[in-house]
Amino acid sequence: MKFVLPKQSAFTENEEALLTMVLDSLVGGVIVIDDHKRVIIWNDWMKMSSGIEVTQAKCRGLFELFPQLAGSRIEQSVDDCLVRGNASLLSHALMRESFPLVGIKNQEPIQQVIYIKPVMPTGKRRHCIVQIADVTAAVKREHQLRSATSSALSAQQAAEELAALKSGFISVVSHELRTPLTSIRGSLSLVSNGVVGAVPKKVHDLLQVADRNAGRLLALISDILDMDKFESGKMKFDFQRMSVRSLLEQAVEGNDGYARAHCVSFDLFPIADDLYVSIDDNRMLQVMSNLMSNAAKYEPSGGVVELSVAKRGKHVRISVVDHGPGIPEKFKSRMFEKFSQADTGDTRKLGGTGLGLVISKAIVESHNGVIGFYSDPNRRTEFYIDLPIVP
Repeated sequence: MKFVLPKQSAFTENEEALLTMVLDSLVGGVIVIDDHKRVIIWNDWMKMSSGIEVTQAKCRGLFELFPQLAGSRIEQSVDDCLVRGNASLLSHALMRESFPLVGIKNQEPIQQVIYIKPVMPTGKRRHCIVQIADVTAAVKREHQLRSATSSALSAQQAAEELAALKSGFISVVSHELRTPLTSIRGSLSLVSNGVVGAVPKKVHDLLQVADRNAGRLLALISDILDMDKFESGKMKFDFQRMSVRSLLEQAVEGNDGYARAHCVSFDLFPIADDLYVSIDDNRMLQVMSNLMSNAAKYEPSGGVVELSVAKRGKHVRISVVDHGPGIPEKFKSRMFEKFSQADTGDTRKLGGTGLGLVISKAIVESHNGVIGFYSDPNRRTEFYIDLPIVP
């Protein structure tokens, strides 16, 4: 692109002063050279970035001021501009050499983009404008973006490898552990119950220990498989309209044996007949079983675990209350984290997978509900579920 400058006499003294102020205010270097490559304009940015005063630069050759650029792509582009009138754009990515300039504030070398354009003053030979833009910040952002992209790709690859390992582990758990363990537990139960003949008491006691441990392993495997279904989005629900009363009656019936094994009982408070929810009954019974078995484990021997229902606006709250040691304050924030178990004395002996509450939370939230708790140590701990009421 060619620019035509008016004759020098066309500028008044005030206009020349204004032009100088404009050039000096630009954020970037402006150099104008004549057809002998001598500097005739040198703005304030060039003075500050190069350390060369205007009086030192004017009337001197551009490549006399920067001898290290002689024979470089910059000089070739200037020659092409003066001789043929061709413009050039030299990016920092294309050049090994650039003007030896530093940042005005931090005194560090700057990355540059250089524009070289021809100018044809009226009745004279070509002049050349060299404009220099500081793109250091943009180059740094580019490097940071490339580094972040590389890190993201590495993280994605690592995540894919981890997902493959996890998938393989889940497959092993599902096919290579659960099936034979179920068979083992069935056999232990048959022998323990005398189906194949009477066994001595000591053997019977050992068989019961083995059966309990096999049951714990099966529970852990089931929880791991459920977590995998939730995380992979493969968990499916069959929602049906069901009365809250019917749900809790089934829950009490299904967990009564567990309560009696811990020498406690369940007390189901009266429930209105007109409270209905839309649920997958099997999954919600799984949640209730988790909350009720936890309460039974911590309820003092001979105590009563309380189950109650309260209508709260458009939701119904189902509460399970025990009177055990409660939840330590420092553990409350981790209650719904994977494999979290509060160490409250007998907790480890009472067992558990550390996944039950995590799975329960996922199930309840899939029902557009909320699960939470209150705990007053050594007095009462309440776990509650809020579910939307349906007509």
